[in-house]
Amino acid sequence: MKKTTLALRLINLSLIGLLLFSLVEAVVILVAKDAVVGLINRLSPDHQISNFNMIIKESYQLLLALGIILLLFKGAILSPTQKTGFLQNPWHIKTYYLLSIALLAVCFIFKSNVPIAGEDGVLENTTVVFSFMSCILLAYTALTHFKSSGKVKLFLFCLTGALFLFAMEEVSWGQRIIGWETPEPLMKVNGQQESNLHNIFNGLFMVGYIFVTGMIASFFFFGEHLLRFLRIDRLDVKFTELLPSGGFFYAGFTFIFLMLYTLILDKGGETMELIFAFTLVAWSYDLATKVSWKTAGQADTVHQMRRQEQRSA
Repeated sequence: MKKTTLALRLINLSLIGLLLFSLVEAVVILVAKDAVVGLINRLSPDHQISNFNMIIKESYQLLLALGIILLLFKGAILSPTQKTGFLQNPWHIKTYYLLSIALLAVCFIFKSNVPIAGEDGVLENTTVVFSFMSCILLAYTALTHFKSSGKVKLFLFCLTGALFLFAMEEVSWGQRIIGWETPEPLMKVNGQQESNLHNIFNGLFMVGYIFVTGMIASFFFFGEHLLRFLRIDRLDVKFTELLPSGGFFYAGFTFIFLMLYTLILDKGGETMELIFAFTLVAWSYDLATKVSWKTAGQADTVHQMRRQEQRSA
């Protein structure tokens, strides 16, 4: 109990420190921008910076990421998901952890290898395959196990549609496969002059990556309490069945790592997108098997009750 209290106090103090540092940085830049530029020039290896605004932007992105990470740790301490040890997990969750480590290693080792990590490379195509696999599993689960729950079924179909759009955007809707020309309106606004929409918002990607990884980690750390806080469980109690199993608790740390890794090393976000898609496959499979076991158990219970009634008669 004392250790928990101390950890929470340190987290609160760190959050206050980050907020104060952000405010001080903003004030110093407004009051003495030239002095800040001169200091950064002296500290840089070549004693000259090319884009001061980008440096400030990245510093605030790092502060945002650190703040979200501290909030995730605080939530995990106060309202943790009931976690299970690695050896107690079913085979598909063990496989998820092992393959996640392998995929992270491959992404790091081959990050400069264009045929593997570049556009239309092995990793990007694997991301697309994982996304389509999740679409199939989620659609199957919605149609077979949530027939009577319209809101949950609608959510799963919306998520399936979003994943389909994500996969098609990754391959520019087949442009590089078929080879058509990018429409002129898209050429003007698309950063890579491709037939997709997501490259229009390249400047917002990093903030988006930070919030997406933070949101996913929160569902692994304290998903049930988050649903209650957002009152989503009041819409339909079956939404709680969509939460990841306790065995996925430690996957939250994977996404904290991915948040920092994307911010510092992999600014294109290819590694994060790959692990995100693979995690969705693992969660979709876990959801399908979990509700199948529950349905089977309910069927067995009903069957036993009927047999007892027949014997009594």
